[in-house]
Amino acid sequence: MYHANGGYDIVYPDQVEWYRKTSVALEEEAGYKVPSLVFQHIVPPEIFDYLEPAPRDQAGNINTDEPTKYHSGRNDSFLMKWREGAPVVPNLLQEFPCPPNYNTNEVEVMAERGDVLGIAFGHDHVNNFIVHMDNGIDLIQTPGITYRSYGNDNIRGFRMFTIKENDTWSYEEETFLYSDLLSESEMNNPLGDVLQFFTSLNSIVWAINQTVIDFFSFLKK
Repeated sequence: MYHANGGYDIVYPDQVEWYRKTSVALEEEAGYKVPSLVFQHIVPPEIFDYLEPAPRDQAGNINTDEPTKYHSGRNDSFLMKWREGAPVVPNLLQEFPCPPNYNTNEVEVMAERGDVLGIAFGHDHVNNFIVHMDNGIDLIQTPGITYRSYGNDNIRGFRMFTIKENDTWSYEEETFLYSDLLSESEMNNPLGDVLQFFTSLNSIVWAINQTVIDFFSFLKK
């Protein structure tokens, strides 16, 4: 989804404020901060704090043959590689992260509240990493799960989170890739075809459901 003023869509200020109020209310009710994980579609702009800025010459021009990506929110260009010493595991970066151009301080507010363990997202289909940000929040990129959209077969899969009742201030995660679960021959035989069929069928059902909802919404106008 795209923002009206260009770039990918944002977490809106009223949504950030909803989180802040809800976080405070939960703490007041429980008597302590309640830890949580956040799930959203698009990576926050803070991802660029951990990418390597593009090198420039004395005149300020980009001085590299490597691909670069400009981010208007930072007014700078970056390489598709982590800056030296970036706290990233695992490290699979196969395309530039694509956050919104505008920063609504979602991460800043969450860091101030101190109850968010990590922010999980997808959007960039062929990346798989966790950035342990300096503020204590993890940026958790999960690979694309379906065969319906672009992607590489080496990074199609899903991530599973485990939270233990006696230790809610930490989480365990594991990424399962189809390429690990199925052999190459299995991926190319009827079993792989069935897997692709059901992922495509899920997308078709969602599209039909959304069309019906839009239709009845139109009738109510």
